[in-house]
Amino acid sequence: MTQGRLPAALTRELDTLSSATLDWRAYLWRYLVQNPTDLAGFDRRFIGCGLYLDALESQSLRVYVAVDISGSVSERQIRGLVSEVQGILRAYPHITCNLYYADAGVYGPYELSAEGNIPQPIGGGGTDFRPFFRAVETQRNPHEQSLGIYLTDGFGDFPEQPPDMPVLWVVTAGGRRPERFPFGEAVRLLNDG
Repeated sequence: MTQGRLPAALTRELDTLSSATLDWRAYLWRYLVQNPTDLAGFDRRFIGCGLYLDALESQSLRVYVAVDISGSVSERQIRGLVSEVQGILRAYPHITCNLYYADAGVYGPYELSAEGNIPQPIGGGGTDFRPFFRAVETQRNPHEQSLGIYLTDGFGDFPEQPPDMPVLWVVTAGGRRPERFPFGEAVRLLNDG
């Protein structure tokens, strides 16, 4: 059963190849399509005119975003991660976004919108993922649709228990392998600065 079927050199080479590369925003879209603007019955304003037009209904989604600003993430990578946050806001204007900068501590939340500016990153110490998830748990409304996005190199201390919301880990080049994250879904950032 445990006998190898491929030469070791070929197995190592195949291990270095990642699964099909997909932009992480495509993964994000899977979470956001659960809440898009959608058709929901007739718009009553036009029924009197004999027009039966579909009404648009929109649900909002609160996204908690952490950008890893620890010492293991380069300045170039931090700029790339912050620009990814700006891209999220511009691509999905229906979401409400709370931004945190995180190293061994957490800084924020900064409520963001597509039109606003993103505050300058602060921090730069070690990496601990737990303060971000603790901060989100104190802020998060359990009845509100929410998603956690952590942009990181993936090297740090994880919470023992996963949070009570979906988590998408966006990992920089050279960071922890996506299959090594204890919870959530991890994807590799194609271009990190």
